[in-house]
Amino acid sequence: MAAAQEPAAASCVDFQEPDEFVKNITAECTDAQGNLQPTSISLGECLVNIDGIVSCQDNGRADRSCFFSGITQSGDVLTIQATCNNDNNVGHNQIFTLGDCLANSNGVLTCSS
Repeated sequence: MAAAQEPAAASCVDFQEPDEFVKNITAECTDAQGNLQPTSISLGECLVNIDGIVSCQDNGRADRSCFFSGITQSGDVLTIQATCNNDNNVGHNQIFTLGDCLANSNGVLTCSS
């Protein structure tokens, strides 16, 4: 059963890569009753781009200056490939641990606090 809030990678499955234009990710997350619930969240709600480097921040709006692809889940580790423009508008490629920024709150993907 999912706790009130726990890391998304520990209690969610079937993560899908973001749509290039919408930039949402989808998954199925366990609710308090142990049932899988379909859920999605915009990457811009939980990520920020600081000079080409993506990191966790509520309402960071990284979706405006980053392209995301290649989401991978291995056990409790969730990563995503990101290309984010720096202050000089040059793309910076990175693999980011997305699981640090996402939580499962009773079957709903949310930003980690």
